[in-house]
Amino acid sequence: MKRYRRETFWHFINPVCLAVGIIGFLLYFEVSYLEIGIAGLGAWGVSGGMGLNIEKEDKD
Repeated sequence: MKRYRRETFWHFINPVCLAVGIIGFLLYFEVSYLEIGIAGLGAWGVSGGMGLNIEKEDKD
């Protein structure tokens, strides 16, 4: 029987970081969309990478 995989905190915070980062900065600073989009994608990538490292450690 396959073991149930419990979702970690990183699965839920990753999309939240992306959405809140992009929308919040756009509304507050009124900067160009491209600059804010790149910053949001960077934060999304960092939080995603951290989640992958934690998942990798859990499997070992």
